Amino acid sequence: MALYPNARSYLQAVYERYRCLEAYSDTGISRSLGRRQPRLCKFETLYQRPNLFRFTFESPHPSPRRRHLFSRCVVGHDGTTPFLFSKHYSGPAGTELSESISMAIAGATGISSGTAHTIGALLFAEVSGFTLLDLERPRFRRNRTIQGVPCVCVSGLHPRGGRCTAWFGAEDMLLRRLYRSKFNAEELRFNPSPAATFAPEDFDAPSVEA
Repeated sequence: MALYPNARSYLQAVYERYRCLEAYSDTGISRSLGRRQPRLCKFETLYQRPNLFRFTFESPHPSPRRRHLFSRCVVGHDGTTPFLFSKHYSGPAGTELSESISMAIAGATGISSGTAHTIGALLFAEVSGFTLLDLERPRFRRNRTIQGVPCVCVSGLHPRGGRCTAWFGAEDMLLRRLYRSKFNAEELRFNPSPAATFAPEDFDAPSVEA
């Protein structure tokens, strides 16, 4: 890992790294911690420079008796139009077209437990809202191994309260874990890869029958 004078300059390098990627993929989960019935969101990311993007996420119904029902959404850009597909539990499916990828991701941020915005803001400079660059008093913390990968740890205060702590691969600078103390929740990204290959149809919006 190159040496950086401080944690903020390291975070700036992380965002520059993501925004120069030709391609990217990952899978992951977001979950609340310390609850008997934790909120869980599973997701998958596909990206091809300059604007092909598909972020799929799903979560089970919060009621224990209806955990067999899932909410599934896809936010993306097929190269022509940004979109947000959603099917919530037993309800009908629908697709909304957006004016920009920033607006499409904004529509998916809350229902994805923030995971759509995390990766969207890393990949696209035009995505607005909080990023790790907005952390107050960011500092390097003790490094640790996440998913078998040595990681650099950066932690800082969120402007709206709580602490955010992120772990990035020491060699590739790709995000492995993000913890938000305000919500006692973590986001884990598995096997992030800048060497993924895709077909154009991989970025199509799902049909409403999906």
